[in-house]
Amino acid sequence: MANRFDPERSHRLDAPERAEWQKPREVVDALSLSDGDCVVEVGSGTGYFTRLISRSVGDQGKVVAVDPQERMLDALRARCDAEGLTNVQLVAAPGEDSTVEDGIAEVVFLANVTHEFDDLHLALSEASRVIRPGGRIAVLDWARRETDVGPPLDHRLSETDLRIAANAVDLAPHETHTFLPHHYFVIFTAAE
Repeated sequence: MANRFDPERSHRLDAPERAEWQKPREVVDALSLSDGDCVVEVGSGTGYFTRLISRSVGDQGKVVAVDPQERMLDALRARCDAEGLTNVQLVAAPGEDSTVEDGIAEVVFLANVTHEFDDLHLALSEASRVIRPGGRIAVLDWARRETDVGPPLDHRLSETDLRIAANAVDLAPHETHTFLPHHYFVIFTAAE
């Protein structure tokens, strides 16, 4: 997969300046999580969002952190251990075949990863499979325009292409957030 994030650059995932343009607290707040929720985070990486999600769902909740790269999961495991996060389950698998059980999650969260999938339709179908009835799929990714941070333009997926792919697997936009300077952020639900 040519567009997959290089683990050699994982230090960039936690760069302090990222908070200025990624707004992690606002992003997690926009997920409208409740105590006891289960969130499947596809492409969790080193856990930039995982920690905030873990705290938002509380001790009775659960975060299933899915990433295909063991090195990323090792870093996330160390972070969870150091921060005492006991409600995070790590799964080494690609987003197109997460191996997570059917209907487990209130929310599937995909941040900065949809442009990495070889088969976006398959990845969105997989996300649909793991949400409960009434669940949501939250997609945050790089806008398809030049920015001073982020992947090259030719690696990015436009919001229009995302919406077309989502519609093809019977997902409908539920909410659109516009507070991020370099990203689109759309929350989908199963079409009725």
